[in-house]
Amino acid sequence: AAVRTRPLASLEHLAAAVAAVCANPRGGAAMHLHQLAPVALTLVVAKTLGDDGPSGDHWSVRVAAARAVAGICAEFGDRYESLLPRVAETLRGALDDAKRPPQTKY
Repeated sequence: AAVRTRPLASLEHLAAAVAAVCANPRGGAAMHLHQLAPVALTLVVAKTLGDDGPSGDHWSVRVAAARAVAGICAEFGDRYESLLPRVAETLRGALDDAKRPPQTKY
């Protein structure tokens, strides 16, 4: 389902789970990095997060996801040469797109 159809609490737990798997030396994150990194990045730059409406705290989800992305970059950036440029390109794309709402530029 789309990111916007999940409760914010579930999305925050998802971001925490990605961070935990990536931080666990026995978690096997390297084998699943191509699946974990896009999840965390999507939670950072998505136009809309959660189905909690305007009162929902989407910022806490974005903070947790941004920390997960930072952890992924710190842990795997030197091992996978395409990781950091791909992350930077995704974040730059969100910043450069004038049609995206301000929260995607977090």
